[in-house]
Order: sequence, then structure tokens, then C-alpha cells
Amino acid sequence: TATSLSNVGKYDDFEFQSSRAALTYSREGATSELGFSLNYSENQLEDDVFTPGDGSELIIDSGEAIRLSAKLDLDFGVGGPVETSIEATASTLDYQDTTDASLVDEEQVGINALTKFQLNQSLALRAQAGINRTTETDPGGAETDDTFVGLGFATETAGGLSITGDVIYDISEATTGATTTRQDGLGFELGLSQPRTNGVYTLDLSSRTDESGRRSLVEVGRSIDLPTGTLSLSIGALDQEGDDNVRVVGGLDYSRELPRGDITASLKQDATSSGGEPFLNTQLKLLFTQDINAVSGWEAELEYVASEDIAAATEDTRTTATITYSRDLTEDWKFNTGLSHTRVEEAGSTDRSSNSVFFNIRRDVTFGF
Repeated sequence: TATSLSNVGKYDDFEFQSSRAALTYSREGATSELGFSLNYSENQLEDDVFTPGDGSELIIDSGEAIRLSAKLDLDFGVGGPVETSIEATASTLDYQDTTDASLVDEEQVGINALTKFQLNQSLALRAQAGINRTTETDPGGAETDDTFVGLGFATETAGGLSITGDVIYDISEATTGATTTRQDGLGFELGLSQPRTNGVYTLDLSSRTDESGRRSLVEVGRSIDLPTGTLSLSIGALDQEGDDNVRVVGGLDYSRELPRGDITASLKQDATSSGGEPFLNTQLKLLFTQDINAVSGWEAELEYVASEDIAAATEDTRTTATITYSRDLTEDWKFNTGLSHTRVEEAGSTDRSSNSVFFNIRRDVTFGF
């Protein structure tokens, strides 16, 4: 088992800007696994960008956002004829002194369960269900319940082709005052994976219903093992109800090992929904790491994030450049510090930028029971 605790501070003009504390715990048995995490964060939103947990949109505002979240993962019967996985989550998000009326306090709880029945070496049946409730705690706020049940299978052919398929019924109900709107429908998820000597081919098909309506996706992927790294790419098409255009989604990931570090690059475009509104998100990230000696190192990171509100045809972007220095204080304690420059371009607002100094201290502890 293992547990870790970290604290993060960020300074802007030598004023305390944000803080974060995280605690994780995991334990493995012969046929079971347990995982638990608890996260707390406070973010000053003035001249900054705050992205909530699902990353569905960029939030640029004054004020403060306080988030507390917990997650519990349980796995039973691992490796046996009947395997069950349960995931439970809970979170609260509170905004203070903000000016954007669309930023409302909310509470969220959810639980998902999946049971797999291994009929023989190459065929398993799957049953899954879940419910997630989001409640806006401001007066007159909406309450959204997303529920699903599904049945499916997982199999592997003699040639190594893995196939996973599920038929899923989704129900999404949003209640505001005495008015309730409902979206429901039968959907499916199908995944294929074929290994090759130097990588894997994948194909994913899905059509699901949520509070934004039906969302259908087809995506193909290829990963390639290189002599000193890996390369993976995917491309697909997404059809979102309420959007007149079919959107191109996908990603590209590249990593290469260096004599004393490594370099990674990733580009991803995906679509999500928030408050019933569809968003198209793009993220580009470049990361270079280098060891200085056995106990210290440094890294440079460049990140670009864009979030397009499809319905409003507006886009917010954030570009961040960061340099970080890391050092092992002891065998268990690690210290990180660095500089960060952020530039924000918000639709209908003046472009702005900020410079920050940050630090964090982390400790990992392993127990022998």
C-alpha cells in the first residue's frame, strides 16, 4: 500500500495566489484492490484561468474558486471468474466574489459499477450501471441526474484481436424549479484493438445520450514502438446534437528518451459538454526534462489550451510557459519550484498575462501491511 501528500502554493506579485493539498491511498490484496484520494484546492481567479475537474471550459473571472473532491475505487475478484469494479465520487465547488452569473456553486455525487463474468478463456460478459447527480446549490439552481445501465461482452480471437462491445441505455434529467427536461436513448460502445509487432491498431465507435443530446463518435488509432520512444496518433469524427457541423477529433503523442532525460509532445482535440452546452477543446503540450545529478533536475513545459463554445461560436485560449527545478530533500521528501508565464485571450475581453512563482513539497510513504 502507498499514500502520498502534497501541498502547492503559487505567488503572483508576491501575494498568495492558490493552494492545493492532496492525499492518496491504495492497497492491493490477492484478489482485491482499494484506492482512495482526497483533493482540496483554492484558486484566486483574478487575472488567471481556472479549469474545473472535467476541463470542459476555461473560466476567466475575478474572485475565488474552492473545490473539495473525494474518490473511492474498489475491485473484487481480480483474476477470477467474476470481477467487480466500483467507483464512487463526491465533490463540491464554491465560487466567492465572482462576477460571471454562469459560475454557480455545485455539489456532485456519483457511483459507477461494472461486473465481468468470464465464461471461458476468450469470452466474458459485462454488466454495468451508474448514476451521477449534480446540484447547483445557489437559490433556484438546477439539479441534473445522469443514469445509465448496460450489457455487453469482451472477447479475443486467436489472432489477438480484442473486441469490447456494450449496449447502453442513458437517461439524463435536469430539473429547475417545477420544470424537468429529459434526454434518454439507447446507445452503444464498441472497441477493437489489434496488436502488431511494433504497436497496436485501434477502432472506437460510440453513440451516447447526455444532457446536451446525442453524441456519436468514430475514431481510429495507431501506436508505434520506436527504438528510443513511442508514437501514437488517432483521428475521428464527432457528431453532437445541437451542433450543425461534424467535428474532427483526435490526438498525437510522441515521446523520446534522452541520455539524461526525455522529451514528450502531445496534441489533442476533443468535445465535451457543460451545463448542457457543447464545447470543442484543443490542447497542445511540449515537455522537456533533464537530470542535473542524482538528486535534482529541471524541466521546461509549453502548453496551449483552447475551449470553443460551439453554441455561442466564441473561443477562450490560454498559453502557459513553465520552468521547474526539482530536488530530492530526503528519500521520501521532494521539493519543486519554478517560474510560470500565462497569457489569456478571452472572447469579448482584453488580452492579459501574468507571471507567477510556485513551489510544492511532496512525500510518498509506503506501508508494509
